[in-house]
Amino acid sequence: MTNYRRNSSNLSKPTESYISVKGNPSDTKRYGKTILCSKGVTFNISYKSSDISTRLCQLILDIEEIIKYGLVLNKFPRIKIERDEKKIQELWKLLLAKIKEDDVSDINLSQYYEKDNKLIFLDQVDKLELYLKGHKLDTGTDFTEYENTYIEQIVSFIRKFEIKDLNDIKVNVIDDNGKQIINLTKLLLVELKSDNKNYILQDGQWGTFNSEFLELLNSSLEDIEVKFHAFDNVEEYKNDEDGYIDKIIEKGNGNFKKLHKSFVKSKNDSFRMLGQGIELADIIDVDSNELFTVKMGLDSAISMYSLEQNMLSTSALIHSDTFEFKEIINVLNEQEFKNLKETRNNSLLWVLPFTHEGDPFKDKTHSNNVKQK
Repeated sequence: MTNYRRNSSNLSKPTESYISVKGNPSDTKRYGKTILCSKGVTFNISYKSSDISTRLCQLILDIEEIIKYGLVLNKFPRIKIERDEKKIQELWKLLLAKIKEDDVSDINLSQYYEKDNKLIFLDQVDKLELYLKGHKLDTGTDFTEYENTYIEQIVSFIRKFEIKDLNDIKVNVIDDNGKQIINLTKLLLVELKSDNKNYILQDGQWGTFNSEFLELLNSSLEDIEVKFHAFDNVEEYKNDEDGYIDKIIEKGNGNFKKLHKSFVKSKNDSFRMLGQGIELADIIDVDSNELFTVKMGLDSAISMYSLEQNMLSTSALIHSDTFEFKEIINVLNEQEFKNLKETRNNSLLWVLPFTHEGDPFKDKTHSNNVKQK
């Protein structure tokens, strides 16, 4: 039995294997009628109010017995969480100073977060609002990525209200399910160097990469065959994904069809999915039965978001019998749809947007680095 405690290690991410399991124990007298295993273990045990302390103590002893004699799973975390409180405070101060100086090249914002075993995507909620804890009426600020990026708005907010502690900034998330309030630090993705050591901020916690995990990851990546699709050069397009996608389809000689903004939804009512559903891909090459997800730019947040979308899409195709494909059927014919459900050929197209003069529109440092290589 593995117990995922919220602050003991990294929280699960869509790229990782993670599931919520509900089952019936063989010994219902000791463990109740059902057990739900997720980030914690929930027992459904009936008791009288006068017996709660006795039942709880006995349950703890029973759990200890399972852990002691059952199968032990070794911990192998990606990130080792920093426990030194003095160092943690030092990192928070260093990060705040970098933001105030607009030194934000290594700072990104996660496009999603986890809440009660659900994924909440920022671009699919009705409204986002930043505010300072205890001063919501005076500091409430719209937090939507239109003309300015999320990071640019965070910099502006911190300067305007002279923020002294990043943990005092809250995000008010409003959607069809009501209102949720989370710490801004839960969304920040940061790489920071201190005392010649690289630190990572993820899910509101500071840590360092586990070197053994990286060695395993690198050795695994060497076994992956990388292929490149020979797209025709798209020289002219609007400065957005829609325009680029349309140009690719236009040059595809009828081989490409647009799946952009066509979503699949779960058939299972117990699987709660906020927003419109999962976008399988932006384009399908019906001849090769290959899917393409297009993202403009290569900053960390965009890259990670597109990877998550790509993996969720592949998972939906693997378990296609549990999803509803009405919007996809409207685009493809019967044979093309049948082929689609069998494909595992799902590719990413990361586009570096440059002007005619050769200057990048955004993420300039990264785009220029890639261009030079």
